Amino acid sequence: MCWCWGGTSCSNDNEPDSPRELKAYRLEISKNETLAILSDNASRAYDETSVGLFKVDPDGNISAVETIVHYDDEGGSSTETLKMRMNAIDMFSVTEDLMIFFGCTFIDQNDNVPYSENVILVNKSSGIIYSLGTSSYLFEAGFGVPRDNLYAQKSPTSFLVSCSTSGNWLYSVEIIGQEAVLKEMVSPSAPVFSPWQSYLLALSGDKIGLGYNSQGNSGMASIVYPNGGYEKFDNGNFVILDSSILSFTQNDSDFDFSYQSEWIHLGAEYGQSSRENLDFPVDFADNGSFYITSWFETGQNVVIAYHNSPDSKQQKFMAFDKAAKKFNGLSIQFSGQSDLELWKDNLVDNSFYGLVRNNAGEISAICHLDPYTFDYGETTLDLGDIDITSIEPCYSQGSLQLIGTRRSDGYKVAVDIDLRKGSYTTLFSNPNLTVRTLLRLN
Repeated sequence: MCWCWGGTSCSNDNEPDSPRELKAYRLEISKNETLAILSDNASRAYDETSVGLFKVDPDGNISAVETIVHYDDEGGSSTETLKMRMNAIDMFSVTEDLMIFFGCTFIDQNDNVPYSENVILVNKSSGIIYSLGTSSYLFEAGFGVPRDNLYAQKSPTSFLVSCSTSGNWLYSVEIIGQEAVLKEMVSPSAPVFSPWQSYLLALSGDKIGLGYNSQGNSGMASIVYPNGGYEKFDNGNFVILDSSILSFTQNDSDFDFSYQSEWIHLGAEYGQSSRENLDFPVDFADNGSFYITSWFETGQNVVIAYHNSPDSKQQKFMAFDKAAKKFNGLSIQFSGQSDLELWKDNLVDNSFYGLVRNNAGEISAICHLDPYTFDYGETTLDLGDIDITSIEPCYSQGSLQLIGTRRSDGYKVAVDIDLRKGSYTTLFSNPNLTVRTLLRLN
């Protein structure tokens, strides 16, 4: 898009008459920092601005993030560099190397906004910005609530993204050169989508798994093959593994609380799958209720987290021994309501971490589970008098960032929790500063 540098019009006599093509090139950031988007009632004590993207170093120093912007003058005959501040509506991590920003505006030294982008991708280490170009309209249309959509890492520089709430679409996004290239993976008319989708998985052989689970036989799963073909599985709970699916279907007979289970082995394309029946113990389903939430596959086992109803506060676990083709209950129980999510991207140092809440709903401990040995435990966490308003998980980095208000003085605070050590540090606190969201880079 073309804008006039220095404002939203070219009427200023001190500016040239010809428009200049602006392009955000790089954020000045480093991997040991935490990024924060500050809302408009923040203190104006930081770099003479009250809104925008800021960075916090390990010592707690906060400063505005500068954006290097390139612009072409004289019809592209020359390229110059300038610095702007940046604001965004939201940001979060999509791969170990990439983060995504929505609703980006770039602010010049006169507090004008000569340039904006709907969506950008940014490398966490270099700060290099990748534009989606004309494809950004897809994100604008499909990302009314960005975090309601699904993301799955394929590699450090590529990921999958799916939307089913405002138009069905499933894309692969890959960094090629200086551009983010989108590829449609399946037709929007294919019946693989559901407004209740809760997971998206990148599988071996470039296959894709997506779907949701619910109580009884209300779940569904879909497999999308590299050639655009697909298979859909309905009426059950499903565990999509790297090259197979475990399915659980409740019997229809009155007062029969048992489930039928199958192991579906996936082929390279549609029509090549095979099935075998499995014995599933009836005692895993409490009065017929069974609801799978997440899982993790090791070489020997599949560790599955589940509830006996969507409203149950007690998280339970079982393991499927792939060699013995047998389900085994795991005697894992935490002191309160746990939120372990057994997705492979959340694994750190061979363990999964999460939070435990007491009966009052307050965070009371950090829990952990080793999916290889089934060792588990929890560490008491005392957050003092902080009322938590939002949680930004970075499970793959073994940390959580919490945003809240301290009751003793009303200060807005941001806290970083080290899940492995069971400790936390206050990133910053301020009576006026309001943090919209946090993102840890390292």
